[in-house]
Amino acid sequence: QIERQTYGTWWSGIPVSTNLTDTFSLVLCLYWILAMVGLKGSAWSGESAKDLVNLPTARVITVVGLILMIIFYLIPHGSGRM
Repeated sequence: QIERQTYGTWWSGIPVSTNLTDTFSLVLCLYWILAMVGLKGSAWSGESAKDLVNLPTARVITVVGLILMIIFYLIPHGSGRM
């Protein structure tokens, strides 16, 4: 809603425009969806044997995701166009 009022569009990320903040949001969303697919056993059924990645790899994926989130969230909204 705020983006619609400010910029006049609902989405101005990569598929439509070049707003970096929206693009980063898309990247984070896709990253966490892929992480959940990799941990499908633990995430959905509680059976870690069905996971596509092992526990050390899952920890690395989580830490990398958190670091990406921190970096992306520190960028002010709407700053920069590619």
